[in-house]
Amino acid sequence: MIVTKQWLNEWIDVHAQETERISVALNAIGLEVDGIEKVRIPEHVVVGEVISCEKHPNADKLNVCHVNVGDSVQQIVCGAKNVAAGQMVAVALIGAELPGGLKIKKAKLRDVESCGMICSSTELGLPKINDGIMILDKSIGELVIGKPLSQYPLLNDDVIEIGLTPNRGDCQSVYGVARDLSVFFDVEVKALSVEEEEENKPGVGRVLHVNGAEGLSGAYMYKVFDNESIDVPLLIQLRLGWAEVSNECLLGKLVDYSTFVTGVLLRAYNHSCFGDKEDKAKITIAKDEHGLDAVFGQGNKVAITGIAQMDACKATVADKRIIVEANYTHPDFIAEKSANLKLGADRHLYRSSRGSEPDLAFGLNYFFKTLTHSSRIISYADAQHVAKEPKERIITIHHSELTRMIGEEIPKNRVIKILKQLGFEVNFAFEQDVINAKVPLFRADVINVQDICEEIVRIVGIDNITSKPYIFAEKSKINQPYLNFKKRLMYRHKAAAVGFFETLHFVFDDASNSKRFGLATLAQNFDVANPITSELNTLRSSLIPNILNAISQNIKFGKKRVALFEVGSVFDANRNESKKIGFVFSGDEALADITNHGKPTSIDF
Repeated sequence: MIVTKQWLNEWIDVHAQETERISVALNAIGLEVDGIEKVRIPEHVVVGEVISCEKHPNADKLNVCHVNVGDSVQQIVCGAKNVAAGQMVAVALIGAELPGGLKIKKAKLRDVESCGMICSSTELGLPKINDGIMILDKSIGELVIGKPLSQYPLLNDDVIEIGLTPNRGDCQSVYGVARDLSVFFDVEVKALSVEEEEENKPGVGRVLHVNGAEGLSGAYMYKVFDNESIDVPLLIQLRLGWAEVSNECLLGKLVDYSTFVTGVLLRAYNHSCFGDKEDKAKITIAKDEHGLDAVFGQGNKVAITGIAQMDACKATVADKRIIVEANYTHPDFIAEKSANLKLGADRHLYRSSRGSEPDLAFGLNYFFKTLTHSSRIISYADAQHVAKEPKERIITIHHSELTRMIGEEIPKNRVIKILKQLGFEVNFAFEQDVINAKVPLFRADVINVQDICEEIVRIVGIDNITSKPYIFAEKSKINQPYLNFKKRLMYRHKAAAVGFFETLHFVFDDASNSKRFGLATLAQNFDVANPITSELNTLRSSLIPNILNAISQNIKFGKKRVALFEVGSVFDANRNESKKIGFVFSGDEALADITNHGKPTSIDF
């Protein structure tokens, strides 16, 4: 997730906060900062106005431009295809040193003197926004000819990269990050200012009808506008570049930008997918063959909610009437239903499966506010919506239980304040221990008291909670199983002390081997149903056969004296288990030495 300091400042007041302080705050509340990039425009790069632009006399692909840079008019040779007279541009004057080490000097290009350079965004260390020069507009601030671009805060911004965990879908937007950060800094989130709609504006019902079938899983809201011309301001293009959100369509850029800022899933449809321009568009929302909500127009599926939109119905700047949709579906439903389906998902699935912003009106209002500031459109009044009644989630919290889980008492009034700032609706009585918190729709990850505890701790700060050792008293373990274990351990140590080596075998055995030794075998109804191998088809009734086999193997390897023992489980015919110890001593009674003249006697009874 990418945000910038100035971007956050549009939603909360962090103007006075250093970027490093913002980074510390984000880390403290669980939004881990992966990196910070401080973007700074070099010195001697100023706002310029292209007064004239003529073809180079000696080169087909070059232009000779005269550019007003405030205190003078400079002649600059430029090879960009999109340069034209009347544009406001970024001009690197002689003496400027651009990122990458390029130093601007007076030069001659095909016998024409050039005193500076008209820059592209990448030449200034900014994201790539096009294949030509960067054309300035008022979105970065008032353009004053000759003013250094290093004095424009929106261009000289600090880009913060945040590594989000999958459960924090509410922070997949600039607004979501700002909302979380506002609690740490104890500041208010700025409300979106929306202009009142004109009284004589035609209503959306004249051009659109939405029909929602029974049993839908999501919520939908639609608005319509007639398109005259669409433009994307420079600041939006740069921010989309920082966020690495690419879209060739100008309308698509504005839709993606509004989704990235608000977190609301937005789609733009071509009106013709739902009817002729003269006719009222008819949208049907119903379940598809996979049990997912889908949008249908003229009998055809045009989108799967939260997953994919058909390319043929994506609106472009060429479309005259455009329908904009905002939708929300609970992330658990999307994740479960789409898990094993190959539906050609787009970037919406990443957001919808983790949790998008459910305030659909907020997303649509922001989109139309952004659109009207940069484009010429005629929007229709009001909106049409189809919504499933959301299921309320209320968590009952005992303040004493919170104290026990945290290990330190957080004052009740502070707990309540934190929850309210995080968007929870709280009911409580100060004289009682109980707090009832209604979980906001955008927090799909909060489901129990432990999650509430985590919310309190991350805002208070784990470093601000006193570390205390966990105190516990263990009950006495001196019981019969323990005494039996100690006895077996004693026998093992004593056996090893007098020269015996311990062996270890499977409790499984060969039934024919047991019969050969005349040992009891399991009753047929207690036999092993699925033996590992045919040689391990029963449970042993004695330790001796396996020890004898080990003795035999040692003698074959040339050992003249073998003393082995084993402690383990054996089973009777009814599969009753008991612990036994077995000893086998074979070969010479002692090692060959001078006392037995090198000829020790064999062990016997």
